[in-house]
Amino acid sequence: MGCSSSSSSACVLDDIQTAQTFDEKYACGEELGQGCFGQVYAAHVRRVSIQPKPRREGGHGGQKHRTATAIHLRPAAVKVITLCTEEGLTEGQATEISKRNLRKADMEVSTWLRVGEHRHCVSLFEAFVDVGHAYMVMERCHWTLSAELRGRPLETQERSVSIISQMLAGIAHVHSLNIVHRDVKPDNFLMGGSEGTTVKIADFGLAVPMRRDCLLGGTHGTPAFMSPEMLLHTGYSAKTDVWSLGAMLHLLLYGEWAYAPTTKRSAEMKETIKSGNTSPSYRYNSRCRTSTLDPSILGKYQVFIESLLIRNPDWRPDAETALVELHEAVNLLSPPPTRTFAKEEKAAMDCDVSTNYGSRGTTLSEVSSPYSGEACLSGVSSCASPESDEPTGPRAGPPARPPSRRPAGGLCLLDLLSLEDFSETRPSGRQISPRQGSN
Repeated sequence: MGCSSSSSSACVLDDIQTAQTFDEKYACGEELGQGCFGQVYAAHVRRVSIQPKPRREGGHGGQKHRTATAIHLRPAAVKVITLCTEEGLTEGQATEISKRNLRKADMEVSTWLRVGEHRHCVSLFEAFVDVGHAYMVMERCHWTLSAELRGRPLETQERSVSIISQMLAGIAHVHSLNIVHRDVKPDNFLMGGSEGTTVKIADFGLAVPMRRDCLLGGTHGTPAFMSPEMLLHTGYSAKTDVWSLGAMLHLLLYGEWAYAPTTKRSAEMKETIKSGNTSPSYRYNSRCRTSTLDPSILGKYQVFIESLLIRNPDWRPDAETALVELHEAVNLLSPPPTRTFAKEEKAAMDCDVSTNYGSRGTTLSEVSSPYSGEACLSGVSSCASPESDEPTGPRAGPPARPPSRRPAGGLCLLDLLSLEDFSETRPSGRQISPRQGSN
């Protein structure tokens, strides 16, 4: 069974004393997805063995009982990570790589256990490890948000608000535990629940805990959704996930990248975000496969997404505030009026952005080349390779946020490519103990 709170998270690993391996407890089914770090399969609990109960002296005996310990029977999936796949290494090199990858798997398990059970987060049931593989048995969902929206695009304000609210609820829960996800993108949201209608944030492979008074360093995630502060190495907080959500919503609602280079190269995508020489166009692309919202509704969403994509993170809302702003924006009785910002007001909005977070620029011309998966296609280093998870130092108090922006309702869009963060192969193992202090 999953745990209801981080304080009791260790219960999913309590039967470590049984020395059960993954293959003793589960059978792998069909492959559900793959990507940079591991493959995901359906996981089926093996049939619990039934044996005759020993005959009691003077009794009738012959009754049957279960010999296995109680286990969860919820639909499950398993993420399998191969600890060392490189060939031609010495035994010492292979061992070192395996240890490093095992530490990463252990960190993922520790962080995931800390997240615990939440309606809008995929739950971790238990984890195993053997000589060559790590296994994370999790709640099984129906499909990705990307697949959901391709099959049934957003067509009403009510449904779009519901889905975005659920995404924000999952992110806000993770942030409330001082955890930064660092890879918010369409295929890291899954559709779960009995009917497949509940949005859940998934894949905590890049998630890390952080102290409230410090910023994180390193470049992680998928280039199209990385924040300016991450790419500029100025240090980042949980608000990097808020930026990622804004970039993701621009793609899902309008069909175009918020910051799109002219070539399909992750390096150029990063440079475009860093420089800020272009701005999100908020123009709807008629080839959009994930949204058919009316222009008047898209105009309301522009107000909201602009808030998430404020380049200065000190003025960007946190996830909880963004949830409030979402409902404020879409509940406007009419589309926001066209507005031209005065030079001094625009300068205040972009305070120090030109030096710290990249400058703002002109509207980007329409780009019709989808490459959401470019990072994964380019290999681990460009997809999500850690550089440094160490905090960069104490964080200064944020200045007051600028007044709410209410510009014109615009349009925009682009085809969506599937981005699943699963890859590698499978075998069996002993359970990974949670990190000390994961509470």
